[in-house]
Amino acid sequence: MSILHSPSTPFYTNPIFQSGLDALSWWLEENHYSQHAREAVLAHTAAEGTPTGCAYLEAEDEGPATEAFVGVLPAVPYDSAEWGDDGPDDSDRSVPADAVLVPPELLELAPICGGGPKPFEPSDEDLTDYAAWSAELDAREEIRAAEDAHNPMWGYE
Repeated sequence: MSILHSPSTPFYTNPIFQSGLDALSWWLEENHYSQHAREAVLAHTAAEGTPTGCAYLEAEDEGPATEAFVGVLPAVPYDSAEWGDDGPDDSDRSVPADAVLVPPELLELAPICGGGPKPFEPSDEDLTDYAAWSAELDAREEIRAAEDAHNPMWGYE
């Protein structure tokens, strides 16, 4: 763990981020961020691994700031141990053929939960009710649109 020094606040970082944080610091300075904002963005980036989402970074600057940070970081090979280890128990994820994946007492609840052997198919009565509801909704929207068109305050909030 290394310490990145800011003129007023030291904070601890992952050493692999150091070159990216240095580049990001220069980018922030070149783009006229205040000292306070630079420190906040650097602290956020050191903690999260990305400047994205920091409240002190302008939304339109997230892409270029991320490029400045990531652009100088060393490449990590796909087979590197830095990506993490799956652990000894994660090598076999097969499921035995006779495994019970859903307890029998939950199978009787499947139709309530949306599962079940047969998907829902609406009856003719269901379709008629839906058509009536949809027509009423469309009529209400037309009335509202007509009222809004005559409202002198329409469009102002």
